Amino acid sequence: MESATSPKSPSARPLGIFIVEDSPIVRERIEEMLAEIPGTFPAGSASAASQAIQEILDCHPNVVLLDMQLAQGSGLDVLRAVRPQRPATVSKFKFSCHHCSASS
Repeated sequence: MESATSPKSPSARPLGIFIVEDSPIVRERIEEMLAEIPGTFPAGSASAASQAIQEILDCHPNVVLLDMQLAQGSGLDVLRAVRPQRPATVSKFKFSCHHCSASS
């Protein structure tokens, strides 16, 4: 896996984006959308909290897209585990909850 903080060229520092999403369909769609955004690359993905925690700590992504309701664990479990060790990454989390109503 490519390092999330390694630039592809000396003049650009692409954003490594890590996806935490338990739905394979949603995860795939997010990956497709990110592939269309210049200056980004997939830093990795996980479907469970325990897997996400280890991989985020290993790959140092620039941004984490985090589903709050996972089949195994929760997005808050990931946030609580990563925050003490990667505070810069934690400030760049994006939370989603596709099970929540639009008014939540």
